[in-house]
This record gives sequence, C-alpha cells and structure tokens, in this order.
Amino acid sequence: MFPVCPRWRFRSLYGGGVVSAQEEQQPTRPDQNPVMDGYLEAIEQDARVQAMISQFGDEAFSKERFKEHMEVTRISSPSRYEIYRGIEMANRFKAAGFDGEAGSDYYTVFSPDGKMPGAAINIIDGGPVWNACAVVKGSTPDSVVDNVNIFSRPKVVIEGHIDTVNPASIEITDRTGNTIPAHVYDKVRIAPATDPLVSSPAELAAITETLNFDSDNKLIEDEAFNKAYKRFDNLSDAQANGGYRIYIPGYSDAMNNTMSVYQMAKLMREQGIKPVHDIWFCTTSGEEGRGNLVGMKQLYGYNQDAEVAELAEKGRNTLNIVANMSIDGGPMSIHYLGSYRYEVNYNSSNLAANAAMAAARAVAAIADVKSPSEQDPSKPKTTYTVGMVYPVGEDDGSKDTSFEIDMRSPVPETLEEINAIILPLYKKGADDENAKAGVNAVVQSIKWFGDRPAHRRSPHLMRTDPLIYAAWASWGMTKGTFRDLDQYPERSTSLNDNVPAAIGVPSVNMNIGVTAAGGGGHSFNEWGIPGKLEGEIANFKNVLYTLLAVAGMNGEDGSSEIVPAAYPDKAPRHVKETWE
Repeated sequence: MFPVCPRWRFRSLYGGGVVSAQEEQQPTRPDQNPVMDGYLEAIEQDARVQAMISQFGDEAFSKERFKEHMEVTRISSPSRYEIYRGIEMANRFKAAGFDGEAGSDYYTVFSPDGKMPGAAINIIDGGPVWNACAVVKGSTPDSVVDNVNIFSRPKVVIEGHIDTVNPASIEITDRTGNTIPAHVYDKVRIAPATDPLVSSPAELAAITETLNFDSDNKLIEDEAFNKAYKRFDNLSDAQANGGYRIYIPGYSDAMNNTMSVYQMAKLMREQGIKPVHDIWFCTTSGEEGRGNLVGMKQLYGYNQDAEVAELAEKGRNTLNIVANMSIDGGPMSIHYLGSYRYEVNYNSSNLAANAAMAAARAVAAIADVKSPSEQDPSKPKTTYTVGMVYPVGEDDGSKDTSFEIDMRSPVPETLEEINAIILPLYKKGADDENAKAGVNAVVQSIKWFGDRPAHRRSPHLMRTDPLIYAAWASWGMTKGTFRDLDQYPERSTSLNDNVPAAIGVPSVNMNIGVTAAGGGGHSFNEWGIPGKLEGEIANFKNVLYTLLAVAGMNGEDGSSEIVPAAYPDKAPRHVKETWE
C-alpha cells in the first residue's frame, strides 16, 4: 500500500492572525515531512514512472523531442498572437491520445475563439486567450459545484508558455483551428558556435544555413540536422567540438520547457498513470511582453480591473486549480516579483501646448521620486523606470506623445505605494504644460497594460507548504544535494506563477529543458545550444515526482493510491485559503 497523507488545515493569506517571532524567521529548509518522503519513494519505485523516465532519456526519444521543439518553435507566436502555436499544440495533444470528449479519461481543452469552458474570465485586455491543455482525468468522483461539473473537479496545472517577444506581431488570417498559414513559419538558422554572435537583423538574415522541414512541418534529418543536434556541457565545449548555435525566437524562453511538458503528458498517457486529482498539462498564452499574463489570468479568473480592497478577491478560481507548477527555467523559484506597466499618452488639440513637452515634464517629475525602499531601507526593494518615450504618428510628437513606465516590487504593498506616488505625476505633466501655454489643450490618458501581482512566500508557508516540500525533497533525491531556502527571497522572478501565487494557489517554478549555452532572450537573435541529456533527465524526474506527489497517484492495479498532498479533501478552494 502507498502511504496516506494526513489532511491539512487552511488559513487566510490576508487574515490578521498573529504569527510568532520564531515563525517569521527565514527558514533554511522546509519542516520535515516523513509522509511525503514515503510518497516520493513510492513514486520513484513505481514501474510506470520508471518506464516514463527510461523513455524520456532514450536517445531516439530525445531526438524526437528536439525535432518537436524545432517544429513548434518555428511557428511565430508573439504575445496576443499565439493562435497558431495554440492550434499546433492542440493538434499534437490530440494525436498523442488526448482525443476524447470533455470529461473522458484523456481530452484536450482548446478553442480557436480563445474561450475556455468553466473559466471565470475569457476576454482579457480586450482579446481572446489561446491556451491549449491536455487533461489526464483523475479518480476523484465527479461533483456539481455552482452548476458546473467537469470543470469544477480539483486539478493540478503544470504549464509552459508558448509566446515569444519577437516579432512584435503577425497577421492573423485564420481562426478555424484547421490551418497554419505559411507566413508564420520562421527560418531556424544555424551557425558555428565559434562564429561571433549576430548583432543586427541583417546579420541574422545573412546566415544561409538552416534546418530543413518538409511540407508537413516535420524536421528533416540531413547534414544541417546532424550539426544542430549535438549536446554539450557549455559554450566552450561546443566551440571546441564543432557545436552550432541555433537561432530562433523562443528557443530557450520557453519552448524547450514547454515541449518537455508536452512530452510528459504524452508519456503519462502511454503508461496509463491515473492521478487522483485531474492533471492539466497546459501550453499557455501571454507570458511575454504585453501579454500581461493573460493565459494564467484566464485559468485563474484573475481580473486586474476589479476594484477590490484585497488582491485575492481579484481571482475567481472557478476551475478549482489546487496547485500550479510552471516550467519556465526556474530552479524552484517560489517568490514572484510584481510589476505595474503603463502607457501614458499626451494629446494636444492646440500646438500652443506641446504634447511632447507635457510628457517630458511628467518624466522629469517622476525622475525625482524616491521609491519606498529609498525612503525607508527596511522596506523591500522597489524600483521604477521610464523605458520608452515616443511620438505617436508621423509628426514630431508635438500633437501626440507617449511614454511607458514600469514599477517593480516583490510585495504588493510597496508596489501599490510607488504607484500611488507616481500616478498623480502623469496629469501634472499635462497641467504644467497647459499652464505655461495658457491654454487647456493637452489631455492625458493612461493604458494599464501590465499587472503582474507580487507575491513573497511567508516564512511559515516556506516551512509547511507541501508543494514546496515536494519540490525541495525531490530535488534532493534527483540531484543528490538539497538547496537551502534562504536564497530564494533574492531570486524573486517575474513569471506566470505570479498570478496563482498571489491569489493563494500554491505555485512553484521549475525547469526541465537544458541548454549548454544560450542568449538573446526577448530579442531577434535568441539562440541556444542543446545541453547534456543527463541534466534533462534529472530535471524531468524532479518535476514528475513533485507533480505526482501533489496530484496523487493510483496504484498500477487501481487498488491503492497516493493521496494528493494538494488539498486532499477535494472540496473547491477559495482564493483566500492556503496551507497552514
């Protein structure tokens, strides 16, 4: 029999409970959880799990993974234009056996109209959201909650994002879900690792050697393939032994991980592993640039425009997701840097008052602002920057000028504080320019295009959250060493996890894909070189063990189970609740 997990109690993230001084101290490691240790040992010894790991590490399967990585990554997918990668991933999930009706053992959730059944919110920032998810149905009995059946089942989400920054946009010509136009396929260029990095789009275009694909978008094994498909320890190893850089936006951020999530789903389907909670393997939209985390906001019902007093109330977790694992390169990141991003515009109806000068006055006033952490060093580090100032249209900006501003902090309180300080200065720029000109001509407006909610895990939850423990303990099992938790506050990152973590759903960011070297992230010249397979196998085990520990797993004969560490009582979770 598999060990059984005790039930966990809950408390509000935002309640006023008293926490002892001892609890507030930064822990080095989670509290010992011998039951969870038993979980991980049982998972590791399961014959189906061992078969998954063996197949993932097989050379032929590794080569196939590389092919799939290249085939999907070459489909241009800037944020808010991800429909074609969404279509591709949905088709691949179905071809891998996730082709049943909704509610069956294996099915795919995707719609070309960008709407997800059961989600609390679908149109976000004025547009659709093209998430594609493969579902492995768990053994939890169906229940009806708020007249929703299938989509109220408790579920664990494991996801990787499908969008990139470059190019900024593409032409969308088809939403039927049947066709991927030829114009969205990028060239995958390769060049010797000893060559200098390309520094301009023209230099990139001058690389003539490419990977080659047939009419069905299948990567051809030829001389170029043999050059690109070599694994190395690092850049020096690649340069000394004939390695090639592979240039394609999204190579590392984050398609190597996203395709590994797909591979994990496919292998779990083949081995017939049945979890207790449903597992949703999702390829998500909108992580990059102006994507504004729309993929996660759809999954978790997060509405940035909701005027509420508490952050948690912005999220309506109607899909009943009980734990989140994002696979995006994080070595078990658990703290998430929040940010607000605005586009501030000035429009003048009378050139006596200059829109560009109004913007300049606002930027000058903002430059003098001291952030909360500059005013009080005991507060978490809080920063801001004006990143771009530009004319709108073809004139010199005197009629229409905009600038973009980014504010960042690891906790919501100081993020709101810096926002409150800077917000009045936008209008002040217009008011000062109008006053100087003696006319009321400049009108100021703002577009809030970036809300990444901040979240820093409390010391108490770092010690007691089963998801953190599972990830931490499985890391030790698979890597041969344990990582102290006290470094994680310094590793606050801005990722898809910001959304679930901030509204109270346990979340951790992990990694599967390995690159020997890479660079150019968020740029036209993103590149990577495949890393050693041993590292990917270790990462795959780390993620798989963690996933099955929190989702639960039925025994091979169906007579026993690992009870899920994530909310074992199976009732829908409200966003104000988290582990105690």
